[in-house]
Amino acid sequence: MRALTKILHVALCLLVLVSIVACSAGKETEPKFRYESDAALHTLLEAVPAYPETSFVVFSDPHIYDPTLGTEGKAFED
Repeated sequence: MRALTKILHVALCLLVLVSIVACSAGKETEPKFRYESDAALHTLLEAVPAYPETSFVVFSDPHIYDPTLGTEGKAFED
């Protein structure tokens, strides 16, 4: 049982070590995106898209008033 615990401890330490090395890679391994080197794709991304005229209506937090609670008084005068 002690041998199994020792093996698991060593395996966990190795996993942590490999994870740290993998996560701390230098700038040499930064990803290269296609738009950075492809001239045609870069030209397409520079074009401003033509969006249509848009309007929004927001119907937020509607409440239904129960008239049995009352419909008279200063709050209802308008």
